[in-house]
Amino acid sequence: MNYRLRLLSMALLGSALVFGALAFEAAPAAAQKKNGTEAGDGALGKDWAKARDFLDDAYKAKRKEAKVAQTERCTEPEFVRRAYLDILGRVPSREEVKAWLVPDTSTPEGMEFARLKPQQKREKLIDVLLASPEYADNWAKVWTRTMIGREADGSYRGMLEDWLQGQFAQNRPWNELVYDLLTASGSSENNKAIGYVISFENDTPALTGITSKVFMGKQIQCAQCHKHPYEEITTDDFAGMENFFRFTSTGMTQLAKKGQPALWQASDRAVPTNPEAFKRALTRDGKTVPAKFLFGETYTPDPANPPRKALASWITSKDNKYFREMTVNRYMAHFLGYGFVQPTDDFNSNTTPTFPEILDRMAREFAASGFDLKYLIRVIATSDAYNISTVPKKSGGKVVEDRKFYSSAMVRRLSPEQVVFSIMRSIGVSDFGSKNNRERREQVLNYVLQSFNYAYSDDEGSRDLDDYSGSIPQALMMLNGNLLNDGVGAGGETTLKRILAESDQEKMRGGLDSTSYIVQEIYLSTLSRWPEKWEVARFKKYVENEPDRAKAWEDVFWAVMNTTEYVTNH
Repeated sequence: MNYRLRLLSMALLGSALVFGALAFEAAPAAAQKKNGTEAGDGALGKDWAKARDFLDDAYKAKRKEAKVAQTERCTEPEFVRRAYLDILGRVPSREEVKAWLVPDTSTPEGMEFARLKPQQKREKLIDVLLASPEYADNWAKVWTRTMIGREADGSYRGMLEDWLQGQFAQNRPWNELVYDLLTASGSSENNKAIGYVISFENDTPALTGITSKVFMGKQIQCAQCHKHPYEEITTDDFAGMENFFRFTSTGMTQLAKKGQPALWQASDRAVPTNPEAFKRALTRDGKTVPAKFLFGETYTPDPANPPRKALASWITSKDNKYFREMTVNRYMAHFLGYGFVQPTDDFNSNTTPTFPEILDRMAREFAASGFDLKYLIRVIATSDAYNISTVPKKSGGKVVEDRKFYSSAMVRRLSPEQVVFSIMRSIGVSDFGSKNNRERREQVLNYVLQSFNYAYSDDEGSRDLDDYSGSIPQALMMLNGNLLNDGVGAGGETTLKRILAESDQEKMRGGLDSTSYIVQEIYLSTLSRWPEKWEVARFKKYVENEPDRAKAWEDVFWAVMNTTEYVTNH
């Protein structure tokens, strides 16, 4: 890279860092219930728009009471980019951005869309993204890394992702999906749901701790060795939960051979129905701890309800407050950057939900919907909290912002997966329908994740959605990665090559001069917005002073993608 480009990059990066720094620095009585829903409230779980209205009204009242003003609505380009990143895990292509911002009114569909009100357009976008095959693909990856970690063996990850992708594509109820994961048995050849259980390789303490943490937000893993430091959870409580998995075993049944994949098996041995025999089966080091639900009853041996199924039924029950609240909290944190409880999966006496009554109502809405994840996403993604700007309001000359009130949207760093998939979409090598490109994408992703895990993972396997230290590794990948450096070239079948070819066609430019058109399309391909006048002027000046125009445009594309604005969700 030449010296002038470095200066250009630093100037752009500096302006983006200012943007990022500002955003980061600005950084009822219980009702009677029946079957997990509030008696007499027909709105629960029936209409996501009414649930959304409840969420908006509840937070509006909280902000009014606290005298905290909510910021203005975000721009249309900001919303489009935000929705694509959160639902599909990548930035939109320039064609996708323009389809929403400048609909083709020459078609009946485009004309109908153009007539919609602004909020209706945003709701329409959410529906379209949820119907996309990429929704299932992205969320299979999100939940795989949440359940078994980025560092898990690739065979386990692939197996679990494949199974989850099918479940999300069908929009399986979340409680049924989790039940199937926790009780899965058989061979990986015919039941890839065993990918969750076998990934722990018969380490039942780890399986117990992660299951409780991920699906209920109760971090009991430290109680394996000693009483929980600030919760009423003892080693017996941990052992009681672990004992539900004591009769389960996993293992490889076939090594990978030429033309044949490796196969794994998960199975459960028979549970003794005789009380004394069952007691002996659970005795370790001369001590017997019964299988016992956390904070609940003791399990009674029953051939019709073996331990794993009994535990799964209890965890995924509509009446299990931990299960429904944990799921809602995780999705709020994913879409809004901040949940009712932080850290996201640590519900304890020291992390009281910001507004317990709102979380309770949201969780009951989710359960009453039939644990419909798309219902939950529609509620959150169409809410005021999701549709606002990242720039906080000022009061008396000072920035006033409080995350718990969702007074302004949070700027969030992209995950490693989002960075990889966004780069591939921006540079034009992300034809996800092509087998070769899917394989290339996975190869690049696996390489990047290995680098992240080597340098930045923790002993918990980075299962959370937002727990990795992303800024340094992201910058290294963006600045030095072959994927980016190769993809911004004007040669080959890249986005930039297509833009340069289009700039010679007056019809494509729509009245713009060729240089302005190129800058515009680069910005739409990367930052999902129209460039400001000063940005166009700056790049025009740079390119006009370069003898090699094609190389100069490569520099511009590279520089824009290396801004903080590109690697954040805002």
